[in-house]
Amino acid sequence: MIKSTYILIFTLLASLPSIPLEAQSDIAKPNWSRPMALEAAGSIDTQTALKPLFQLARKGKDEQLLLALQAIEQRSDWPLPAREYLAHAFAVGLGDLPARAAGTKVLDYLLNYEPRTLVPHDDHEIYGVPLFNVRAATAGTRADWERRSAAVEAESLLEVDSQAWLDAWVEANPSRRKGYTDALEYASPDRLSKLGALSMQQAARNSSLAEIAARTGLMLGDLPLFSQAVSAGSGPWIVQAFREASEKFGDDENFFLLQYSMERASPGTAALAMAELAPDRLDQHAVTDLMFKSLDNPKLGAAAALVLSQSRDPRVRERLESVAAGDNKLASQRAGIAIDTARNRSAGGEQ
Repeated sequence: MIKSTYILIFTLLASLPSIPLEAQSDIAKPNWSRPMALEAAGSIDTQTALKPLFQLARKGKDEQLLLALQAIEQRSDWPLPAREYLAHAFAVGLGDLPARAAGTKVLDYLLNYEPRTLVPHDDHEIYGVPLFNVRAATAGTRADWERRSAAVEAESLLEVDSQAWLDAWVEANPSRRKGYTDALEYASPDRLSKLGALSMQQAARNSSLAEIAARTGLMLGDLPLFSQAVSAGSGPWIVQAFREASEKFGDDENFFLLQYSMERASPGTAALAMAELAPDRLDQHAVTDLMFKSLDNPKLGAAAALVLSQSRDPRVRERLESVAAGDNKLASQRAGIAIDTARNRSAGGEQ
């Protein structure tokens, strides 16, 4: 992931010379050093300044609150970083108050706040980035409010109508979906079982429901349901699902899940299962044998090679060398990749 990020950054930087000069002039430049900006931000009594803002928010006095925030932004006797730190701290602190503690006008003001305290980017110092990103903090608070509100709604709805619960989850935005899944923690096993079965039945028509089936399968310890769900689904949630399964289920169950995923899931999902479930279980002969048998698999062989490259067992290394010298061309190539990857990892000092 880190390597991919650096490649992306390098690619973007390499393209800069072709950008017109007028466009390059729009790139923000730092106007504060980080230490000086932090020192300036700490030059006022933040807690004392924040207290009346939160009092206005708790009382629902939006007009007065908006005027107070605008007055802080314009205070010339306070350094700019201190003013922006206050706005940022207030935006973050709103998340601890009841949902919608601040009204639309206040939120719009914070969401459109233009940060002017720009410090050097950690990796590329010629670029200025906001030290106090008020917009992001406000968006995070609003998402937290939506999540908490959705959790309350979902808990009640699940007691009444599982189908309505699923329909609402499908229509929800990401923040509200998180709230709905949060509510599952308070559901009875019977409710979870019904919701899991219903979501799995409908996953063929709407693959996003596989996420709910997988979640209920994990919570119930229902390995067949979980296996079917992750094999039918897609999306970034699958990585975390496999990680949780690796801890939730025992070794035999995880081996079943690994095999099931490799046989029935898409190649991408199968590769994720291999990456998350296999490396920590290479001391089990069944797992190691499964990886070796997969080396000549056109779609999964590369993933198997990557898993085997992580083994420090001399017997695995010897077996890889034997396969690399063998007649099975595809398996031989993949074994060679595993050997080279392991060698490069050792040379790089990876622990």
